Amino acid sequence: LIVSIAPTFNVPARTGHLAVLTGITQSGHVHLHRPSSQHLTEGRNLHLDMGAFWEHFSGRTIHISGHSPTPA
Repeated sequence: LIVSIAPTFNVPARTGHLAVLTGITQSGHVHLHRPSSQHLTEGRNLHLDMGAFWEHFSGRTIHISGHSPTPA
């Protein structure tokens, strides 16, 4: 799932960067990968608590599936 999320988690914002949501743990942490990060490891395998994710998530997503849509 590709999500639109704030470019940084240090200031209030909700949009700006695309990130790949790679999973959600049972403890409620979101795992993200922000490929736009210029630092080699800064944007990889980020662990974010659910509250912080919702605070910075725009509500927009791109879902990629290996299945073809069923014709109507």
